[in-house]
Amino acid sequence: MTIKTFGKFEIFELKDTEFSPKEREILTYIVSKKCNISIEKIIDEIWMDSDEICSRKNLTVYFSKINKKIKKVGKIQTKNSVVFLETDHLSIDFEIFESLVKKFVESGEDRIIGLKAFEIYGGDFLPGINSNWVLTTRYFYEDLFFELVKLLVEKENDNFQKLIFIKKIIDTGNNFDNIIRILNTTQNNKIDAKYFVDENIFKLIYLKDKLMRHPRFIAISITFENDFDLLKYLRKGDFAAKISNKTFQVLLEKDPKKTATSELNAFKKRIKKNGGIIKSTKPLN
Repeated sequence: MTIKTFGKFEIFELKDTEFSPKEREILTYIVSKKCNISIEKIIDEIWMDSDEICSRKNLTVYFSKINKKIKKVGKIQTKNSVVFLETDHLSIDFEIFESLVKKFVESGEDRIIGLKAFEIYGGDFLPGINSNWVLTTRYFYEDLFFELVKLLVEKENDNFQKLIFIKKIIDTGNNFDNIIRILNTTQNNKIDAKYFVDENIFKLIYLKDKLMRHPRFIAISITFENDFDLLKYLRKGDFAAKISNKTFQVLLEKDPKKTATSELNAFKKRIKKNGGIIKSTKPLN
């Protein structure tokens, strides 16, 4: 049995078989444990924060439904209130991913191992399921993916390949702090008022931020009458992409205590105070 839990739950041998959220969670919880687990433990972990009350009988019904779907490749067994999965072969994506990342981090040199791990991670662990044990596991693998991408970017010389790594960490929903930390590992993409961000990376971050319920940035395009060293007047946390010597795209990190208008006016004031002649500013579309 080959189980995929990142991005979308799937059993490789049963690709056309649909599982309910609770069935996915129960099966994944059972296979995630190296040793046999009790029925009580499963109920406690999976129904801890649920309004639904689950009895041993209810859980047995779930086992029966799952077993009908996986009968070609395995079976959930219960013996003396202990639960285990009986199967000839078991391969789980998160176990392989964790093992490969640890090998890559320890060796620091075998790029092929790192790339294999990179391909396995397809997004959140069990997306759409938010019980405590799932969230804890999800955050663990999200952080592990961040460490993987950070190391891959550090060791990659090709800028296009770096972009592929960074795009995936943005697409899979990793938090902005981690994204900024990734960018800070690349010589040409530091966010420390010394370097511009690659235009393609800028667009990825802008589009991701735009989709958020509460966007983190004020996004503008600014053009100057004169050549201007914009980087000196950006704050830590701001992004800028250089379009030409006079035109830039900027993401100004919002201060939750201030309005977007006051933030933008303060930014313009800093520029004018230091000799910048602004020709135009407009929001990014």
